[in-house]
Amino acid sequence: MPAERNYAGSSSGNAPKRIAKACEACRVRRTKCDGGNPCSKCTEAGGIECMYRARARPSRQLRIHRPLAPAGPASTPGSVDSDEVEAPRPRGMRAVEIDLERQCEAVTGSPISLVLPDLGTHPLLSLETPLPPPPDPNGDLTDSLCTTFTRDILPFFDFLSPARLNQLVRRHRELPASLTDDQLAFLYAIYAMGYLRQVTYATSADSERVPVAGEALLPMDPSVQRLDVTYFRHAIELVRLPSTVTALQALIILQLYCMAAASLTTTRQVVGKLCYCVQELGLLHPATAAAYPAESGTAALGFYVIFTDVSWAGLTGESPFLPEFDPELFVNAAGNGGIVAPAMGELILLEAEVLAAARNTPSRLCDPTYVLSLEARLHSFLQRFGSQTNDCSTMTAYFATKHYHFLRLLIRAPSAADPVLGISSLAILARSATLLLQHYERIFLTTHYVNCAWTVFARIVGAGHVVLQAVWRGEMIRLEAADLMGKVLWFLSKLETRWTETAAVARKNFLTLMDALIPFAALPPSLLAQSTSPTSSIGPADRPRGFAPSVSAASTNPEQALEQAPPPAPVEPVSDWPLDNGLFDDTWMLGLGAPPTDRGPAGDGADLEWWRALPTL
Repeated sequence: MPAERNYAGSSSGNAPKRIAKACEACRVRRTKCDGGNPCSKCTEAGGIECMYRARARPSRQLRIHRPLAPAGPASTPGSVDSDEVEAPRPRGMRAVEIDLERQCEAVTGSPISLVLPDLGTHPLLSLETPLPPPPDPNGDLTDSLCTTFTRDILPFFDFLSPARLNQLVRRHRELPASLTDDQLAFLYAIYAMGYLRQVTYATSADSERVPVAGEALLPMDPSVQRLDVTYFRHAIELVRLPSTVTALQALIILQLYCMAAASLTTTRQVVGKLCYCVQELGLLHPATAAAYPAESGTAALGFYVIFTDVSWAGLTGESPFLPEFDPELFVNAAGNGGIVAPAMGELILLEAEVLAAARNTPSRLCDPTYVLSLEARLHSFLQRFGSQTNDCSTMTAYFATKHYHFLRLLIRAPSAADPVLGISSLAILARSATLLLQHYERIFLTTHYVNCAWTVFARIVGAGHVVLQAVWRGEMIRLEAADLMGKVLWFLSKLETRWTETAAVARKNFLTLMDALIPFAALPPSLLAQSTSPTSSIGPADRPRGFAPSVSAASTNPEQALEQAPPPAPVEPVSDWPLDNGLFDDTWMLGLGAPPTDRGPAGDGADLEWWRALPTL
């Protein structure tokens, strides 16, 4: 008698029996095996050896990506039962982070958090810390700070002229009591920006010297008392309840400063003051905004505040302070270039709608009908403004490129693991993340200074997470991901010059994810040194190198990995712009007036012709 085998899945002797595994002969014949030893099919065939595998598929390769979850049997994407409350869903790029956190923990058995620490460049930038002593109105540095601001930052602010600035400085020195609180805040904001510029980029006693291309950057030491922090804190104190145009102008400069130096919490507090001020001034209503003199530039300032509020909410996952505004404001203001342009107005309006959907009905971002309607609007946008999303030849193109691709990430990130939209979402996410990283590579390699704005940091980290999700789920091949992750770590090595602790945590997280999710080769020594140096500089020879993927990281020689790394893409020569891209990402805003210098790559200013062509407000 054949030996009885254990059967699973039955509690009744008359119920159909299920077996744990079939014999090899039945597998080949594709017949049902009863699990006997030998089984009945082999006995009937006569003389066939009935054998069972010791373990299933011993030669099967470990898969490197996870499939999408199966679709629910009776649910429609985006539908919610009327008797049920919709479960909270992660907003924006947090959906990608959660997916990666779960995958990493499933592989390693250890939890990981991809939420970065919210740290500014100096502890006293927090508005909850004690207010530092007021600055000396007759300080020796004030003239130098004004010179730096006028040379490098003033061209981006059409609402301020050198004559007005000099008048305020003179009054502050000779008759300080004659300045109102908002005027003094305005002046302090200028001093803070001028000092931030100097302390970050000074490499000699002569801080006014125009640096050469590729000059090293100095990290910001949080233990050193910085004058820009003092000016910033007292400027914020002077505009507790801002309600004048001058206060609005001061807050715009302070918000620019925050993006380059402060924590997310502090920046959001300043953005909240901005939004409060435009509401107090009535700039969200076209009829009221039209009552202000054209010389005040309030139409462009209202545009900028809405742009800042929506963009910041998209980057942080928070809700905008201004959930509703009249789109006619964008129509009336757009047309001057930079962010005050029709292309940017349309992108911001669409992003505001996506954020509203994520806040009010998160399931809509997994509803194919709604998501495809958003894609249709993006397609219409490309037909009209597509030429502005593939280069950096103009300021509008610079903004449109990164905002278009990041908006695609926001739209598709919640559905990357969706059973219906997942396969198309992964492809779109991978494409836009790739183009976004290539866009920043070109910016990093063709300007004097590393782009250290937090907005750049956030988009680079988000794009890097998308790359890892795409390769883990099978949308992107490892070789392609290796090249892109080499870029990400190279970017972070530059961002560490300002965001020292936060960028270091981000780099550590990326290395952990790559080690867990993708069998990357060991980090080449040259890239390791580059990615850990806080004072590394950018020059034509300093370019990102890719990681070479392999089946086993432990068995790969680092030198061989370096040889296998794909060569960097060709880039244009480093320009001779003295402007710090890091201070103006997302706040090149007005972009009007003459540039501070005519020097271009060939010394003839040819690369600045687009700037000269922009009309003034």
